[in-house]
Amino acid sequence: MDKRLLLLVVLVLLAGAPAMAATDTRCAGLVAQLAKGPVSTAPSGLRYRILKRGTKRLAVGNVAIEHYLVCFANGSFLDASAKGRTLAFTVGGKQVVRGFEEATRTIGVGGEVVAHLPYRLAYGAKGRPPAVPPRSDLLFDIRLAAIDDIALSTSLERAYESGGVAGMQRAYARAASTGFKGMYAAEDDLVGLAYRFLKKRRPAAAVAVLEINAARFPDSWNEYDSLGDAYRAAGDSALADRNYRRALRMNPKDSNAASFVTPPTSAIPVWPGAAPGTESWTQREVTYPKTPVGTVVMNVTVPTLTAYLPAPATATGAGVIIAPGGYCVALAIGAEANDVALLLQRHGIAAFVLKYRIPEKKGDGIPRDLNMDEACKYGIADGVQAVKVVRRRAAAWGVKPDRVGFMGFSAGGMVASGALLATDAAARPNFVALLYGAPFGTTPAVPAKLPPVFMGWAQDDPIAADAAAKFYDALRAAGNRPEAHIFRAGGHGFGVKTQHTTSDRWIDEFYAWLDACGFTKS
Repeated sequence: MDKRLLLLVVLVLLAGAPAMAATDTRCAGLVAQLAKGPVSTAPSGLRYRILKRGTKRLAVGNVAIEHYLVCFANGSFLDASAKGRTLAFTVGGKQVVRGFEEATRTIGVGGEVVAHLPYRLAYGAKGRPPAVPPRSDLLFDIRLAAIDDIALSTSLERAYESGGVAGMQRAYARAASTGFKGMYAAEDDLVGLAYRFLKKRRPAAAVAVLEINAARFPDSWNEYDSLGDAYRAAGDSALADRNYRRALRMNPKDSNAASFVTPPTSAIPVWPGAAPGTESWTQREVTYPKTPVGTVVMNVTVPTLTAYLPAPATATGAGVIIAPGGYCVALAIGAEANDVALLLQRHGIAAFVLKYRIPEKKGDGIPRDLNMDEACKYGIADGVQAVKVVRRRAAAWGVKPDRVGFMGFSAGGMVASGALLATDAAARPNFVALLYGAPFGTTPAVPAKLPPVFMGWAQDDPIAADAAAKFYDALRAAGNRPEAHIFRAGGHGFGVKTQHTTSDRWIDEFYAWLDACGFTKS
């Protein structure tokens, strides 16, 4: 999304300004106004001089709409509201620094005040580097242009808390029918609300808010970029992609959207020639794009790797091979590989989707006589080979050879486990993540001194919980120290979809674990 539309959070517009710009004529005038006096001092330590009192005064819950100039105490320029634009914030909402709101409340509409904010009323002892150095006193010139009784976002948020999405939509319809009388209803107001919903992991509410806003502001690329973020959080990758692409058509410089729709590299074969052991396979690979679990691939005979590379500026040097699940008779490559790869890519981690070999699928459902050891042995061989391929191409892909990991979901966890337990220790990945997956067939021998292992599964998973717990115990018994996250709820196949259960946060735990292990540190 366009970060300019979230300035009212804490005046974060200052973060991009030079820390100590040359003295500005406007700042010189501001310093002179304060020097003239008389200057009042509030109990908080705020020093201010009212140039014009104005009329209507602010009350808690009102929205202040104003123009401003901010300088350092030495007269150097920091920032100012752009021509034709205003800053808006809800009084009492802790959306701006304390002294800024306190100074604003000394005047009414049409009023103007100049103020000296001690650093403790501004950005404190730590400042906001690099824009605001530690212990920086700030000078403000504030002109209160207008007051609205309430922000539309506040009204809709209250309606959501009492009546859900439907209640919020009804509240919006009522406000719209009055022409938003007495309300601050600018585009950025609802964008801010949507991101607050996303922060609280309420993607359906965020989508509803942004759909409302996009209907009001159909020519704003930022609305579609934000909708892309909301739909991705809701687990709808198709609608996320559609909105990101629309945003890019309207604004080709939208770097956020571009980071999500940047196409992956072309798939490359895992083996230099025919994959060993299946040279005689003749089945035809089939892709089903719209299933209840997203895109599914069956009858794979040619294993491939597809790379999702982060922008060089954000790359951590870590790379993760991803093996999707599907009982080794199908691959849930959309929800358990491609969608995950995009998130890792966004986080600065190179991702490599492994489309591994699976026997021909005959008939519906899961075969009753399925032998997981037999069905998955080809995928395990492909996984071990994939690690070699990524290390061989590490320099070209911006990956450090000692930061090549393997992530597997469900049956893909069995593939990842096979790579972890490779006979040649040098061929093993540097770390492994097993999500509701483990060896589902014969329990393998587990050696000591294996690479770090991250595991995650839900207690109410009827398919993988026992196998995952058993493998965890086997790793511990061999002297390894796997990290396990056993979620209260989530079922089997939670992937990266939002279910409002504790399993929704597994990828955040994974990022923290990777960082703590040193795999994403510079």
